[in-house]
Amino acid sequence: MEIYYEGQLTEVQLTDGVNRYSYRETDPEKIVWNHGTAGRGIMPQVNTELMKNRKDITVLPAISFLGLNCDSYVYASGKSTITFKGYKFVQMFMTSDGQIPTYDKAVKADFDVTVPAEMFSLPKDYAIKSI
Repeated sequence: MEIYYEGQLTEVQLTDGVNRYSYRETDPEKIVWNHGTAGRGIMPQVNTELMKNRKDITVLPAISFLGLNCDSYVYASGKSTITFKGYKFVQMFMTSDGQIPTYDKAVKADFDVTVPAEMFSLPKDYAIKSI
């Protein structure tokens, strides 16, 4: 996953199927951070079937996002609510109205493509450090 701020790439997050990593291509120290086990990949799975019986979850009607028919639900967490939208269990959108409002939003989604293995490779000239 690539993270952008004001149109500039700021961070790359990926998993090798075992651990979750992040790095910044502009980091002068060239460090890849190992965040530990990637039990859920890099984003939460959006699965309304798993969530529908929870008291703190409200499943919403399917909604179109990026031209895809997405599942959606709202998670009530204390004084905030978090809204998720996902397609084929992949999180496409998340917004939180908590103390620090945040959102994640996919800007493009391609599901029927072949992804080269090197897309999941860490930069060879970076040192790996654990968080």
